[in-house]
Amino acid sequence: MKKVYFFLISIFFLALGLSEINQAQSLRGIIESGITVANRLTAANIEMVRSNFDILSTTSDIKRTYRVLSAKQTYSIGVFANEGVENLALIVYEPVGNDWVEIARGDSATWREYVSVAPTTTQLYRIDVVANKFSSGYKYGYYNLFIASSTGIGSQKISNFMDATLSEIKTTETQYGYQAMCGEFDILNSSFTAKSMWRNLVGGIEYHLYACFGSGIDDVDLSVYREVGTDWVYQRTREHCQSGTFIDVTPASDGFYRFDVQAHSELRSIKCVFPAVNIDEKAR
Repeated sequence: MKKVYFFLISIFFLALGLSEINQAQSLRGIIESGITVANRLTAANIEMVRSNFDILSTTSDIKRTYRVLSAKQTYSIGVFANEGVENLALIVYEPVGNDWVEIARGDSATWREYVSVAPTTTQLYRIDVVANKFSSGYKYGYYNLFIASSTGIGSQKISNFMDATLSEIKTTETQYGYQAMCGEFDILNSSFTAKSMWRNLVGGIEYHLYACFGSGIDDVDLSVYREVGTDWVYQRTREHCQSGTFIDVTPASDGFYRFDVQAHSELRSIKCVFPAVNIDEKAR
């Protein structure tokens, strides 16, 4: 039997200028809940292939992510929120020409939603999460979006990595006074294909994008792109990033950005897992 190796990459965003920390409601709690979900999926022989954490700050705040889904798989896509969100919606789109067409929706007026998606074509799909209503006394809340299939790399590996990432977040918040805002765990399985994270950034805030990873990867390239119309305009790249190095990003204005992570050297593994964590209270 072929042995599968898992090597971990960790990416952190640090944003300068944070002045307020809300320890009562932070990313830590929703990640801890995500670990519980990952462990339960493992017990049911279901594999988590992505886990995404982010903040919802207004009812018009649509958090958007993209993922290539395979026509060979049927996916379970779920989302749940912490106590700050009373009612949210989950919508999945597929590309048709130049448009995005809705193919699945979970909008049952609760704090958790679930849909099943069986792609007919292997391609990039869009997934939106939006808060319809916040809980009384809350101005924002956090959510966990997860994608699972019958085959994958194993939820337990992702949950273990979430647990290790929590320690990094706690250390960073304690030492630098930043609050973790969003994060993403996914699979990196080729040195020729980049994995991307998409995020709105606030103009005038200095972000640091850190790369941390295990022994299965020698180094990675980190690239930044800004959305302009229908195009992604290249901003900058830092090549051969060793574990613990970073790239600076200071947007001139608010905008939608894409961050690519690519193994620069050939992977000494079959699959890798990486999170991307954005640490910034003001940019929510």
